[in-house]
Amino acid sequence: MKNNLKKSLFVGMAALGFVAVAGTANANNASAKTYAKVTSNQKMSGDVNSRNVSVNGTNALYTKAGTLRGARVVASKSTLKGLANTNFRAYQVATTNRGSVYYKIVSFDGNTRGWIYGGKSTSKFAGGVAQYATTKEAQAPEASAKFNLTNTSATENTVLYAAPQGTQYKVGRSKDASGSIITNSDKYKNETFTVSKAVTRSRQGDTWYQIASSNADINGAWVSKDYVKSAAPVSNEPAATANNSVKVTYIDAANNNTIANADKTFITTATTTKQGQQASSSFKNTKNQSLSEFATANVPAGYMVVSLVNKDAVFGGTQTVSVQKAATSKVSFNYSDPKSTNIDGLKSTDFAAGFPKLTADQQKAFTGKADTMVNDDVYANSLPTFFKGTDSATVSKNQLASATKDDAKLNGFFGKSSSTGKVYFYNFNSKKTTDANMGVKYGTTIRLVFDRYEVAASDIPAPQQPGNTDYVG
Repeated sequence: MKNNLKKSLFVGMAALGFVAVAGTANANNASAKTYAKVTSNQKMSGDVNSRNVSVNGTNALYTKAGTLRGARVVASKSTLKGLANTNFRAYQVATTNRGSVYYKIVSFDGNTRGWIYGGKSTSKFAGGVAQYATTKEAQAPEASAKFNLTNTSATENTVLYAAPQGTQYKVGRSKDASGSIITNSDKYKNETFTVSKAVTRSRQGDTWYQIASSNADINGAWVSKDYVKSAAPVSNEPAATANNSVKVTYIDAANNNTIANADKTFITTATTTKQGQQASSSFKNTKNQSLSEFATANVPAGYMVVSLVNKDAVFGGTQTVSVQKAATSKVSFNYSDPKSTNIDGLKSTDFAAGFPKLTADQQKAFTGKADTMVNDDVYANSLPTFFKGTDSATVSKNQLASATKDDAKLNGFFGKSSSTGKVYFYNFNSKKTTDANMGVKYGTTIRLVFDRYEVAASDIPAPQQPGNTDYVG
């Protein structure tokens, strides 16, 4: 009996011991951490622009791929959120046995460097990093426009760069033809150049020009738009004589008084004309203008042409031009729901590319005789042409003012993102614009009215047309 009891106790204790050991082993296995292994690690190559990236703060930055043994945090998620507006370059990519992709990145200033989770495919940035275009295409000046540098210095160069400043990793000041970094920008202040390309820096929103010059030192260099000025035109106009020139005077049609200090001199490039010879339209000046074109182009500020008083002016004589006081209207931008007549104001920032630009000739449509109503032709023809838009988008049929079975393709201008994940699209409405300006006179603000739609965000705004927005009030 005692032997059986001892045997039972021994077996029971042994069983308990086995359970305890097994439990300890299982606990150790459960707490053991497994680490990923790198199956591929390569330097990245190809277009550097495709490897410019930004971080979004959803993943931290590590000394190595974050799931490898020994990986330490270089920058936390919150730290990277604070660097969301910093440009980075991806230069190495690694894949783990778990199918995760990690990129090694460095900030353009070199202060932040490490590995970050980038999704599950090497063909597209994802996870904590996204591809980022550091510049966007901008409207360049006319190819014939000539410029000079400003803000130059004999002791430093803060003007000429090999790429728009801060838009490429380890790309700084421009080099001259010998390969030396330019440190004296003052030596190029009198160089005249044209512009071959223009871009806008995505972070800063300012415009930079790429220089086209016969001087190899600066040809291809980049300069901020703020650091250039229009080059003074080289005058090759001949000296005025009685044989080649006509005096142009302007008189106020209201009282026939001569406009003070407004006289101009037309000089032809022809070399065989004589005093007393009629200055017909075949005779041109250095700007290829005839006498009448020159007289019209040089009307005193605040006036507009009524007529040429004498149409047979001669060299050595006078061309008299009758003018009247003019007024120029500014415009405001407004939008309306396509199915409503209520309008609200628009700001430049409501448009993806800012307010539309108009040329100086187009802006003349807003000038007319003072104290008279704006010409009907402005509403019927000029404005619809000016604001037809450089973009096009498909608008869903349920947004259209008139019932239709199909969606509509409209011209107009893209706006900023809407709250629904789409973007706004503005289409000029001639009738609403006309109705909003009943009785408006020159000199009074003209209200432009656009129908506002919501369209797919995948469409890309077209580059701005040449001109300026001086016409906006």
